[in-house]
Amino acid sequence: MKPLRILHSESSNGWGGQEHRTFKEMLALRERGHVLELVCVPGARLGERLRAEGFAVHTTTMRSGADVSAVAHMRHILKQGRFDVLNTHSGRDSLLGGAAARLSGTPPRGSRARR
Repeated sequence: MKPLRILHSESSNGWGGQEHRTFKEMLALRERGHVLELVCVPGARLGERLRAEGFAVHTTTMRSGADVSAVAHMRHILKQGRFDVLNTHSGRDSLLGGAAARLSGTPPRGSRARR
């Protein structure tokens, strides 16, 4: 099976259960041969931890679920990286990432993206 290029998104800057699960998921998927990157808010602890593990981490502000500049930046990341899928993890990044994924032609996936 061909390895997937997966972009994960997270709008939280803290560290809790959701961020820990995303961290472990990205490690496990990388061990299976997939290529993973993260887009998060500047200063996010998840981004810092993943960067320390060797992952590419992109940052963008995600001020609200209607942050047009964040949608444009995420769309650019998706198109430039030619990702197979965007995996969202929280409400705000699901709204922003979902719009960016649709505009870039990247299938969105995640607990909120499938609704």
